[in-house]
Amino acid sequence: MSRLIGFLAAAAVALALASFASAAPGSPFVGTWWAVDPSDNSLEQLTFGADGSLFFRDDSAHTCGDVQAFLTDTGTVAGATWTGSGNATLACPSVGQTIGPVFFEFTLTSNGTLVGDGPEVWTRARP
Repeated sequence: MSRLIGFLAAAAVALALASFASAAPGSPFVGTWWAVDPSDNSLEQLTFGADGSLFFRDDSAHTCGDVQAFLTDTGTVAGATWTGSGNATLACPSVGQTIGPVFFEFTLTSNGTLVGDGPEVWTRARP
């Protein structure tokens, strides 16, 4: 009986370690990043998936007449840079508008923030 309990305990520990290891991001980009647009103080969100996917949200996109906008894309990582497809479309649902193609590229800096082609500095902490 004690052998069975020992085996079950070891199996539970191994399973917990395996699920922890598989949950670890495969890229430094994976997860959610936040920024404040300095031109209007609106909240912006980036979420990168392990498969290279990107979800972007701007609570007040100038391009959409200062309403909320969304974008999804898929890109690749080379070194410290994530590069989008260049074929993404920005959607502005509340005004029924789409804008594209849109190109996004983000670089991971030495201090752990992300920068793109805009003035925003992206961090893991939600403002």
